[in-house]
Amino acid sequence: SNCENKTVECKGQEHVKRLSCAFANVNFILHSISKYSFLSNLHTLTFYKEFHYNIDPDRKKFYQFSFSTLNKDTTEAIILKEISFNFKPLDFCFNDFDLYILTDAKNPTIIKYPNVLNNDHSKSIEIDIMKGQILVDSVFTFPQYSRLCIRNSRFIIGTFGKLFSGDTNKRPTYYQKYDLQLRRVVSSFAEVPEISSNKYFASIQMPFRLDIDSVSLVSFGFENFIQMYDNRTGEKLGKFCAKSAYINSVEGIAFSDAEDFQHTFNYAIGTAYYLDLIYDKNSKCFYRIAKHNQKIKNNVSMRLNKIDAASWSLVVLDQNLNLVNEVAFSQKKLSFLNYFSDNNGIHFLTINSLYGNPRDSVLQFKTLILK
Repeated sequence: SNCENKTVECKGQEHVKRLSCAFANVNFILHSISKYSFLSNLHTLTFYKEFHYNIDPDRKKFYQFSFSTLNKDTTEAIILKEISFNFKPLDFCFNDFDLYILTDAKNPTIIKYPNVLNNDHSKSIEIDIMKGQILVDSVFTFPQYSRLCIRNSRFIIGTFGKLFSGDTNKRPTYYQKYDLQLRRVVSSFAEVPEISSNKYFASIQMPFRLDIDSVSLVSFGFENFIQMYDNRTGEKLGKFCAKSAYINSVEGIAFSDAEDFQHTFNYAIGTAYYLDLIYDKNSKCFYRIAKHNQKIKNNVSMRLNKIDAASWSLVVLDQNLNLVNEVAFSQKKLSFLNYFSDNNGIHFLTINSLYGNPRDSVLQFKTLILK
């Protein structure tokens, strides 16, 4: 086994299932795309209908990849198709065979490419949204907190600026469902916790959201549980313990201290907190990334302190969000910030590959095997 089991307890529950984990080495050979471009956009790499897709905002392109297996530990990443834009794509999603691209961060527009998966990308449609309404989740240390989500070619799930506070008699919410036909928000969910109104949580002020059909799971980096919502109605369906044995409580900092960039940087490096929530189709388990406490090497240096040098763990939950156990990993071996998932599992980039030669055309990943 390449991981350490750490049995954790939630109130009223005991978790004793021992997990065995190993890693399968996979070398990805890149063709016609640079290491920098591939890794910079790894957080938006999407597996859909048997292929991998991604965008490159700098090059203003959309790619369809074929990940072709050469042998048990080598895969070729080949670009099958690309679409060029005259704008910078920020995010994308699919609805059936249609492609939706989110553009400009200040005045976002969504462009629809109908039937693009059937090789028809000759026309595009700009989706009419009330100007100034839609916002993209803020980006701080971590690449992306939630993805663009279109449902039934009619509803957008996201954060909408002018309606962020919603009903003045209720707490503001992070997410809303916007109806493209009615041109207004029709439901909302994920109330802003009172604690985040009083304290600043550098890098994790925004929640992480994972959408699976009509359900959205919301995970705040400073909370020991995950919330489940029906994203059609905004109804809260439950709260599930997902506590790490390495995290007791996450304390924020005063908003006045947040103006000191070095102070917030040191907080993001040194503090233990939760990160993304991943669903593994292979094991039918959810994994919650927990970053552990990290020693600051120099209080005034940003070069010596690297966030991915921390040790970390995965809080494992079954498909019904019952807490199974937690597995911990050694520091400086795998990057918990650079990974992607598909039908073959979760693939974590090695630290050696991350900081290796920037001209490398071969990237080393390790695929998690959890039993």
